[in-house]
Amino acid sequence: MLLKVLLITACLVATALAGCNEIKRLKVKLQWAQSFGFENTREDFEDELFRNFFKRKPDAPEKFFTRVRGDNIYSPEFRAFGMRVASGLDMVLSLSDDEAAFQAALAFLKAQHAPLGIGAEFNLAFKEAVLDTVAAHVGRCFDKDAWNACMEIIMTGIQS
Repeated sequence: MLLKVLLITACLVATALAGCNEIKRLKVKLQWAQSFGFENTREDFEDELFRNFFKRKPDAPEKFFTRVRGDNIYSPEFRAFGMRVASGLDMVLSLSDDEAAFQAALAFLKAQHAPLGIGAEFNLAFKEAVLDTVAAHVGRCFDKDAWNACMEIIMTGIQS
């Protein structure tokens, strides 16, 4: 009986540690704040993010971003768009410790993305671009496991 209780407890602990639990959400939130920064550094972050994304998906600018001049990430149209994307991610990550607000933000972003028909492969590439960009800013303290777990929830939540 004791062995059974220990096994169940171990499984519960492993499950809690594996997902995007409260501690991981707070860590991701902190590392995001360190990375995304303030004012002009946000523009630099957004540039890095989309350079990383377009390296992974070179067809993305033509496929999804012609209206906002995806051919030139330095154009005013793309800068405004890129900042809206980064700010949407900022909103979701900032609300990640308030489950009701977090879910509402995900629903809002999902409604925006649904008509675009963005496939899973583009979402995965964007997730990887976010992780690489944040890791470059945070350095050796970057918690890839926490980011993977939490970004998976976000990307699944907005997937149409």
